[in-house]
Amino acid sequence: MLRGLFDLAIAAIVWIVGACDLAVKRFRGRHWPIRDARVMSTEYENGVIGWHMVTVYYEYRIDGASWGTWHTQPFIAESSAKSYLKALPQNAPLKARVKPADPTVAVLIEAPASNESFFSVSRDS
Repeated sequence: MLRGLFDLAIAAIVWIVGACDLAVKRFRGRHWPIRDARVMSTEYENGVIGWHMVTVYYEYRIDGASWGTWHTQPFIAESSAKSYLKALPQNAPLKARVKPADPTVAVLIEAPASNESFFSVSRDS
């Protein structure tokens, strides 16, 4: 029981840190242009301490050139992670804010097919 509570506490901390990290990135990028993006592929990782990670690799186009990055979403419940994966088939539409001075830096701003914002950990250079 103590092990389970410890695992949940660690998972919650990881999620909270990720949510705060993304909030800071979204704040910094709040004036970056919004680009249409699409899912290239996804990965699922069953975490060893009771949490699950979904990584979404996505691409977007700027002036005819393709750019890509990834977005990582942590979950405590495996069922939530698997539901999220189902909503992200290859070529699913997404929205991302892209840094004008460095198109390799992007932050997802909408969940697929729902126009809802979501919190997570996202790559930012």
